[in-house]
Amino acid sequence: MDATKRSNFIAMIPRAMWLCLALPASFLVLRSRSLTATPSSPSEPPPPSSSFPSPPDPFPRPDPDKLVTCGSAIKLTHVESGGGKYVLYSDEMQANSGSGQQLVTASHNVRSTKGLWQVREGTDDPFCEAGTPVKCGQVIRLFHVETGSNLHTHGIRSPLSSQHEVTGFGQNGQGDKGDDWKVVCESGGYFGGGGAEYWERETPVQLKSVATSRFLGASSTVKFTEQNCGRGCPILNHLEVFGRTSNDSYSHWKVEQGVILYK
Repeated sequence: MDATKRSNFIAMIPRAMWLCLALPASFLVLRSRSLTATPSSPSEPPPPSSSFPSPPDPFPRPDPDKLVTCGSAIKLTHVESGGGKYVLYSDEMQANSGSGQQLVTASHNVRSTKGLWQVREGTDDPFCEAGTPVKCGQVIRLFHVETGSNLHTHGIRSPLSSQHEVTGFGQNGQGDKGDDWKVVCESGGYFGGGGAEYWERETPVQLKSVATSRFLGASSTVKFTEQNCGRGCPILNHLEVFGRTSNDSYSHWKVEQGVILYK
């Protein structure tokens, strides 16, 4: 999948494939090699098995089937608020304060496709081919599938907690360096304990803004209510999403649903 085709990727996936996202912790895995592989002959004998088991690998590599890859459409769930209860979410609504840009919250509507974000390379980075595993420390952008904006942050104060505002910004994936996020892997142990090498699904990570050095965060105690949002608030009971200075549990996220691409 090249850069010109990537923008049409979501539209080309049959709607039936998105139905898997209605289930908790569900993934749809697409592999390019599965489209061209030739099935084995029924009469072909199985390969011989060794009578001597292989010794355990002293430096185990991560399971390739659990890696987050470029081009994949993922849902990020917030860990501190209960893991799986709130997902990073956006739609066409604009903020009525601050920058007035597109609202980004953490929503309890975990089944909505408005929580889908496509993983792309950083603003000034080379094109990341679909199915390429994302490394820890890599700079990415998250493209909102429903609206075509990028996950963005800047120095404007967020409305509830007065931290940094997080919004959807740009059109058709075109934005600025405020859209760049560094993947910070929380833990690992590969190659002698120096930290994880790749971003793995269902493993907590942090996303750190390249522009502001703040972490993408939310809190179960910072919520939109009738008192701070008004009657008929369209984001009632959503959590505020913000850019946070502190490196703590409020900035931990996991990929627990998505359409994952592999080569």
